[in-house]
Amino acid sequence: MGAPQVRLSCTGQWPRRWTVTPRAATCRDMLGVRPRIDVRPRADGTVGPDGRGMSVNADPQRLPPSIRPQRRGGTGKLPLYKIGPPALGAALALEPPMPSAHAVVQPAREMYIDDFQDSLCATRGAWGKS
Repeated sequence: MGAPQVRLSCTGQWPRRWTVTPRAATCRDMLGVRPRIDVRPRADGTVGPDGRGMSVNADPQRLPPSIRPQRRGGTGKLPLYKIGPPALGAALALEPPMPSAHAVVQPAREMYIDDFQDSLCATRGAWGKS
């Protein structure tokens, strides 16, 4: 029997041209991280597996009501997206690895912030509407 599967959820904006994947950018509510807020790049521009990254949640019902969409009992206006941890790929890591609620998608190893953003953006097609 394999490890239990966790579906991660995050809120995000729907791009106008696409209907099933989140928009990638370095601002709030989009697929990516905000430098100096979500991650703290070092002087050389690198980030690493330090517990900081893109926020996700394994249980959408545990999202604060202001973030949780209305159809899930909250007051949030943005949709939820979901992804299975295996779809994160080798460059990204989930911390904690099997969350029951909040977690972060962080770099799996030391890398430049641009490479981390590119790795997050590379998962765009794996996210689906929750």
